[in-house]
Amino acid sequence: EDQRKIISRGDELNKRISRNALYYSGKGELYKRNNTHSLLYISSNTAFRESLKLSDKDSLLSGSGDLFSAVKNKSKKGPVRVIYQAYSINRTYMEGLFKKLRDRGSELLIVYTGNPFLLAGWETEIPVLFTFSHTEESLRQAAMCLNGEFEPAKKINCDTGFRQ
Repeated sequence: EDQRKIISRGDELNKRISRNALYYSGKGELYKRNNTHSLLYISSNTAFRESLKLSDKDSLLSGSGDLFSAVKNKSKKGPVRVIYQAYSINRTYMEGLFKKLRDRGSELLIVYTGNPFLLAGWETEIPVLFTFSHTEESLRQAAMCLNGEFEPAKKINCDTGFRQ
């Protein structure tokens, strides 16, 4: 029984650490749900996918292969926000994706899992929700934030090396 208490306390501590290690960089608050946009999530991570609370307007893809056809279909019903969960970021690809989506009246939010300091100094307009880890708990907490259960711990500006 003592071992179960220790494990339970460890799990709770991991949740608090993961929740407090979510940072947001970008204009606006794209991590917040709104009633105007359909949400199109792209993630292959099971913990993230299972923690999302999808509405009737939302969709979930496991990869970006069908992204533009999905955006095209959804945009017939109104604006679309693409939420792209990534373990690494090809900056050129993401900048191009951001511009293509913006030109179509859609938005892009990257959920970046891992070391956010790798992106320090990346001068981009793309909003990013950062976790500091690839753990399932970090991804669950990111999904819970996107569900509206809490706000990121801090808003940062990665353009300036995370200084405000």
